[in-house]
Amino acid sequence: MKAKKVKIKTRPGITDELIHDYLTQFGLIENYYIWGTPKLNIGIIYSLSYDNKIVTFLVEDDQLNGIYIRYLEKMGVPVFENSLECNEYEKALLEKANKKDDRKLKDTNP
Repeated sequence: MKAKKVKIKTRPGITDELIHDYLTQFGLIENYYIWGTPKLNIGIIYSLSYDNKIVTFLVEDDQLNGIYIRYLEKMGVPVFENSLECNEYEKALLEKANKKDDRKLKDTNP
């Protein structure tokens, strides 16, 4: 029995610039983080949105999700395999955002 060759589909039209433009609609790249297994390019993508809420970035297409994860990894986004570490990072990100908002309020209200 011969092994069947599988052709991996690529998406040459998806550039880093398109990915960046798409993802920054929801939040700054530095506010993204991933819970998953980076070597397999699988995981759940999270972001701190512009209104300081944690959002889950859901991608139904596994291949496209892998493309986003590889891009975010390349941009230095943290990847957590442990859910507790992921939760701690989320809390720290929210605290940092709330402190920044508090400073803005103090600056506008002398």
